[in-house]
Amino acid sequence: MIETLMKINSIMYHCSIIYSSCYFLLTFLFFLIHRTYAAPSLKLTISPDNKYIDRDSEISISCELRDPADSEDKPVLYYVDPRTKKRTAVTRALLNGKGEKQDIPDLFLNNQDRERYKYEGKNRIKIIKAQLIDRAAYECECPDCAIPPTKDRKEFFVTKYVDPILSVTPNQLVEGDKATLRCQVDEFYPFTSLEILIHHHTMKDKGEMQIVNDSKNVFGHNLKWNASIPVQADWHEHTFQCIVKQGEQTRRNEKKLSVLFSPRFSVCHEKQHIDHEKNDETNTEPKIECSYTGNPKPQIEWYKANNEKLIDDYNKGGISIKEESEPFGVYKSIVKFDRQKLAEVKNGFKAVADPNEVDSNKNYFQKLINQGFLVRLNPNNLTKIITIVATEKEAANKQFGNNGHLLLARLNYLCLLGSLLLFFKIFMKYFQLLFRINPLHKNIYRSYKHQTKIFGYNPNLKNTPSNIEEIQTNLTRYNKSRCSNPSVSLLIDAYRKHGHQLAKTDPLELAVKSTIPELDDNIFPQFTINNSEDVKNLIGLTISDEEDKLPSNKQEWIQLLQKRYCDKISIELEYIESDIERLWLARRFEELRTLKLEPTLQQRIAEHMLKCEVFDQFLGAKFTTLKRYSGEGAEGMMAFFDLCFDKSAQSGVENVVVCMPHRGRNNLLVCMLNYPAAVMFRKIKGKREFPADVKSTGDVLSHLYTSTDLDYNGKNVHVSLIPNPSHLEANNPVAVGKARSKQLSLKDGHYSSNDKNDETRHGDKVLCIQVHGDASFAGQGIIPETFQLSHLPNYSVGGSIHLVTNNQIGYTTPQNLARSSRYCTDFGKIVNCPVIHVNGHRPEEIVQATQLAYEYRSLFRKDIIIDMVCYRRWGHNELDDPTFTNPSMYKKINEATMSPASHYLQSLIDSTIVKKGTMDKKIKTFRDMLEEQYAQADTYQPKAPHLERQWSGFIQAKPNCTQWNTGFNLSLLKFETLSKKQIHPTIERAHVLKRKQRIDTEIGLDWSTCEALAFGSLLLQGYNIRISGQDVGRGTFSQRHCMLVNQQNDDVYVPLNSLYEKQTGFLEVCNSILSEEAVLGFDYGFSIDNPNNLVIWEAQFGDFYNGAQIIIDTYISSGELKFLTQSGLTMLLPHGMDGAGPDHSSCHLERFLQITDSKEDGIDGDDVNMQIVNPTTPAQYFHLLRRQMIRNYRKPLIVAAPKLLLRHPECISSLKEMDEGTSFQRVLGDNQVAADKVNRVLFVSGKHYYTLCDARLKLKRQDNIAIVRLEEICPFPAADLRQEIKKYKNATQFIWCQEEHRNQGLWTFISARFENILGVKLKYAGRQVLGTPAVAINEIHLQECEQILKMAFE
Repeated sequence: MIETLMKINSIMYHCSIIYSSCYFLLTFLFFLIHRTYAAPSLKLTISPDNKYIDRDSEISISCELRDPADSEDKPVLYYVDPRTKKRTAVTRALLNGKGEKQDIPDLFLNNQDRERYKYEGKNRIKIIKAQLIDRAAYECECPDCAIPPTKDRKEFFVTKYVDPILSVTPNQLVEGDKATLRCQVDEFYPFTSLEILIHHHTMKDKGEMQIVNDSKNVFGHNLKWNASIPVQADWHEHTFQCIVKQGEQTRRNEKKLSVLFSPRFSVCHEKQHIDHEKNDETNTEPKIECSYTGNPKPQIEWYKANNEKLIDDYNKGGISIKEESEPFGVYKSIVKFDRQKLAEVKNGFKAVADPNEVDSNKNYFQKLINQGFLVRLNPNNLTKIITIVATEKEAANKQFGNNGHLLLARLNYLCLLGSLLLFFKIFMKYFQLLFRINPLHKNIYRSYKHQTKIFGYNPNLKNTPSNIEEIQTNLTRYNKSRCSNPSVSLLIDAYRKHGHQLAKTDPLELAVKSTIPELDDNIFPQFTINNSEDVKNLIGLTISDEEDKLPSNKQEWIQLLQKRYCDKISIELEYIESDIERLWLARRFEELRTLKLEPTLQQRIAEHMLKCEVFDQFLGAKFTTLKRYSGEGAEGMMAFFDLCFDKSAQSGVENVVVCMPHRGRNNLLVCMLNYPAAVMFRKIKGKREFPADVKSTGDVLSHLYTSTDLDYNGKNVHVSLIPNPSHLEANNPVAVGKARSKQLSLKDGHYSSNDKNDETRHGDKVLCIQVHGDASFAGQGIIPETFQLSHLPNYSVGGSIHLVTNNQIGYTTPQNLARSSRYCTDFGKIVNCPVIHVNGHRPEEIVQATQLAYEYRSLFRKDIIIDMVCYRRWGHNELDDPTFTNPSMYKKINEATMSPASHYLQSLIDSTIVKKGTMDKKIKTFRDMLEEQYAQADTYQPKAPHLERQWSGFIQAKPNCTQWNTGFNLSLLKFETLSKKQIHPTIERAHVLKRKQRIDTEIGLDWSTCEALAFGSLLLQGYNIRISGQDVGRGTFSQRHCMLVNQQNDDVYVPLNSLYEKQTGFLEVCNSILSEEAVLGFDYGFSIDNPNNLVIWEAQFGDFYNGAQIIIDTYISSGELKFLTQSGLTMLLPHGMDGAGPDHSSCHLERFLQITDSKEDGIDGDDVNMQIVNPTTPAQYFHLLRRQMIRNYRKPLIVAAPKLLLRHPECISSLKEMDEGTSFQRVLGDNQVAADKVNRVLFVSGKHYYTLCDARLKLKRQDNIAIVRLEEICPFPAADLRQEIKKYKNATQFIWCQEEHRNQGLWTFISARFENILGVKLKYAGRQVLGTPAVAINEIHLQECEQILKMAFE
């Protein structure tokens, strides 16, 4: 059997061999025959290879014969007419239009000059600038071939893409009325499809479509679609879209629709369930809610169903209302209940002790909600009323549907007669309360969840305007008048919302709009005034003369509103959430537009502007090659500053902090802020602006600063213009931080010690003014970061006034390329910041803008922006030629015949306010002063502006290193302040109780404990401490917990602020936003104001500081050298190569060391620009923090803060190490080895010390290896190291060991100084060079750690 199978298998195998051989032989023979006798192939090429080719493209067409290549047959290229389908062979004669006309296609008749069709060779043509008429088909054929190949045919279309044009009439849509919708596309090609959408619903079939084109579909199409459709409410805020597919492209246009429609409830269930035993899953309080819609936005009011009282009357009783806006004109009104407060109301606000009484409180709450609530939508329309009964959750779950058109929803739990009687009573009460409105001031200031006062934040502080009741009354009248005069109201609202787009704020008139669709007269076809008396409540008018009389018809209203909103000044406010703020701003703006300035103020403004102009002319004449960044073109800013300083003095503001870029800065310094012109002239001549005995490098002319007192009518105000770097906008958070520090010094607002709820408000005593450039305001990310700080606890200053000197250009970049937003000020909208746009050549309008800005900031304590549109007379600087890049703009500038100052003076002369020649004497006096100061410049002895006022008694650091006694009394260190609050049990067990145990035993103190001891000791001595950064209250590694949170009510408690009754130093814990640059800049500004504040900024991880590199480079590292401004800012940067990857390991100490002025071949002193440390024990950290405040000078301190060492069992200290007489040690020697037996010394810094100690112990090398720690790297501790090296007389090997990579860490800094100063050439033990701070592969990380130890010990 097996043999038979094997034979069969052998036969099959040989058959397969024979079959395969025959197959390959036949295939090869067929290939040879085909190669010899095969028909040639044709290739028609059209380039570009696309069915749809753009108009004006160049098209190449060729026909060629392929395979075999040696064939003598010639192909023929045919043109196929798209109209007649007639084929015509393409020849040179044809393309030249020669021959019988009846035989020549129309396409080639006019091509005699070969302008468009060119003959490139046999069967090759080129079309130049293709047009629609060139749409055709071409064929490639070989009629003479022996074996005719298959012809090749291709067709293409020449396209013209056109966007659709939409129109909707009427402009103002009203629900139910007919609307005509049109979509039109002219002269496009080719047409593929059409789609019409509104709110994702197709509307194409509801209209009629027409396409006009010739019969053969050759030339351009004209498409029209129109429909007359009843307007629907759900169109509101949706888009009308016309989508036309043209060839391969889709062109679309859309128009957002606004529909006036009657109010209606969206979702408002008559029965809503509340569980009064438990909280909601997502809310802390039970609630009922209704969604509603309407345009204009309806009013909504809630009443108690049993006694017809507005719910607002119950606010203090535990019922509150919140409103939310949803997309597409839907609003949600939410009523929340506070069970605890409702219980207090029931019991007369007394504590309930009886358990039965508590249960009655529950029953009271249930009874209260079951009584029901009446909700009215739009009080002028009685058809929108719903009664809501809220029941406990265990009740029946059936919910009744809502019908917004019923007069009254069914009443539950009441009989029919009772329902009718109740409704009748409420209906009668309705007329009494119809226009009673009490909208609360919308407070967008952020706060802690708790309502208890902590240092730096007082939730009980008055935060509403003193005249809030008057403003609310005006709003009530306004809403009433809106209902009675809807036509006038809509017109006023339109100009308030869109008028700024037509305002003539550009003095150059580069882009002037005459009209916009939103303000078209046709939008308001039916215009009636129903109640002329009520109309007065709609607009801010002072009816004092004929010009301001109340308009009587539409045209008069339009003229008046154009004067108010479309002239040389306008305002943006439509995005502001608060109705109260928005109405107050609009009415006050309208009132100020009629403001007539006092002649004395007009004369003063003219004088300031003329001085500004004369100062620029003086500098230009004396220093012809100086880049002075003049104020020419922006002299109007002097009116802004003058009024701000005047208003501040009159209103009791004690300090004004100003930050400002270089544009016009010198003008402000000399002309208004009493800066000695002789000092400025010295600086221009290359001399010092500070005395020679002061260590300083100074800074450039445009960075000078000052601090001075100004007097306005006997009232004094102190003005500080802070230093600025060339990194635009970097000084803004610095100014805000300095202003906040001044508020602390003056006990202003949230720092007030007065716990009573009096009229004190945050920002009463300090004002911050921020001046910006237009391009930098729109382009620098630090601007939105600083805005995000403006409403936060611990960062707010009660609002800043912003002035943007809008030059309408960057360096050379025009404004259309400098931003994507409409205005450069749009970042302010992040925090609902109003923006006033004003023409920079109209000083009186600038005064109006400043008056409004100051009043708004005073009333609402929020930021406001003035966008002063002006120009730069000489380009970016006086040596620039701006016509290279902006010729049109500078053509207009150069055509101006008068400067803004001269023009304003002439207007005052023409109106007889100023007599001709009056100003000449004042200007001559000013010019003479400049000449006198110029003559004194070479001999003038400048004064150092530092170490005055609160800095008196401090000195500049000396060039030698000093030791400071930073220990503290042990009994005071053991002083306890235990929290009696309900804190988290884990924190109480592992943090509070363990810390107490360590202090009691005086040993085993960890890092955070010693930090708390340092804080507490400084607070006892009267210093304030501010620690700021992301998560600093808890600490990134959950180590600090200086801010404890009550687990019952979210109250925040800072134990160190309750040390004793008459405590004067306090700890401010500031959990910051997720920002580095703005927050670090803020804290730097805080630190330079008062030396008695220890300011600490902690990075979440060490390398996160790089987001704030600008602040470090321009202020922290160089501020004292450039500006003489000392700062004791402490930066905590968690550092350590722990296997956490590239972005959480290194704080890049090498970068900080690189920007120090430590000497590589000399001895450092205390006067280095920054002090950089890497401490290894908690006690050392304790001394460092205290040293920052105990010394009589201030220096920035950079601390490589620990991560693993926070809980390392060996990283502990005893209380005795912090006793009186102890101090920080720059170098820590090795007391565990005998010095005479040591032959190898390892030098190390930071936590790597503990790794080396552990390895030495395991290797049993304690006898001959010493480990010396550098605790302070800069200033380099040469003297201390020399003493340590002397101990080891038998040592022959000196090694620097670090955990960082060789091109990072301390190696490059340390090695040169050891060799040059100490005469010791170090060997290196550490990681090798790497392009990232650390590896992210744990296996490699462990190999690196092992290799470091081998290099150190073997």
